[in-house]
Amino acid sequence: MSPPFRIGLNGAARALCRCNHGISARPVVIQPLRHHASRSRACFNIRAGPLDTRATVHTLHSARPFSTSFALSKKKKDKSSHASEEPSADGNGEDPFDFSSLSNGIQDALSRLKEDVSKLRVGGRLNPELIENVRVTLKTSASSGKEKETVRLSELAQVIPKGGRMVTILVGEEEFIKPITSALQAVPSLSLNPQPDPHNKLQLNLPIPPPTRESRDQAVKDAKAAMEKASASVKNARANMNKKLKALGNKKAVRPDDLRKALEQMEKLAEKGQKDVKDAFESAKKALERE
Repeated sequence: MSPPFRIGLNGAARALCRCNHGISARPVVIQPLRHHASRSRACFNIRAGPLDTRATVHTLHSARPFSTSFALSKKKKDKSSHASEEPSADGNGEDPFDFSSLSNGIQDALSRLKEDVSKLRVGGRLNPELIENVRVTLKTSASSGKEKETVRLSELAQVIPKGGRMVTILVGEEEFIKPITSALQAVPSLSLNPQPDPHNKLQLNLPIPPPTRESRDQAVKDAKAAMEKASASVKNARANMNKKLKALGNKKAVRPDDLRKALEQMEKLAEKGQKDVKDAFESAKKALERE
C-alpha cells in the first residue's frame, strides 16, 4: 500500500517508534485526516516527507449534548404558584372598594327623610300627601276572618287642594265617611276637623287651621323622629358594609393594606351620610319654626 494510507492510533504510535529507532529510512509525519464519524477513534495520514518527528494528534471533541432544561419552567411555575397564594384585590369577584350597597343605603335613608319631612306642614299649608297617608281603620265582614283592617286614606278617597286653607276629600263610598273623619281627627299634630259637604254626601271639606306653637313643636318633633330613623338606616348600611369587609379579611381574600384603605373609605362615607341626614333635619326644622 503506497502512502498516504490510513492506520489506527496504535499503529501510528508504533510507526513513530520505529522511525525514531532508525527502522524506517524515510521520516514519518503523522497528520490528522478529516474527522471520522466515530467519537472513539482518530484517523491519521502517514506520508513520507522531511524529517519531522512531531506527531500531531487531533482528538475529536465530544459534541455538547442537547438537553432541555426545566429550570425556567420551574421558575415560572413557582412564580405562578406564589401569585396564586397571594391574596387577590377583588376577593374572587368581591371588590373591597365596591361601596354601592353603602351608598344606596345612605341615599335611601335621605330620600325617606326628605319625603317624611315634606309631609309636614310648611308655610301654613298642608301637604296633600300627609292627608293621603293617614291610616284609616275599617270594619270588615265576618267572612273575611278579620274584624278590622287598616288602609291608607288614598285607597278610599281622593284629596284635592282648593288653595289657601281648604282641602276637599271625595270619598268613594258613603260607609267610609265616618272612619275617614275619625282617622283625620286622631292625627295629633294637625288638629283637623273635617266637615260634611251639604250638597254632596260623599264629600268632606277639610279646613286647615293656622299653625300654633303646639303644632310647630309637634311638627319639629315628627321631623326629629324621621331624622333618627334615617340615621339608624345609615348605621345599618355601614354595619353591613363593615361585616362584608371583615369577612373578606378573615378569608384572606384581600391584602391587609387594601382592607385598611377600604375600612377608612367606608368610615368617611358613613360620616358624610350622617352629616347629610343632620343637615336635612336642620333645614326642615328652620322651615317649620318659621310658620
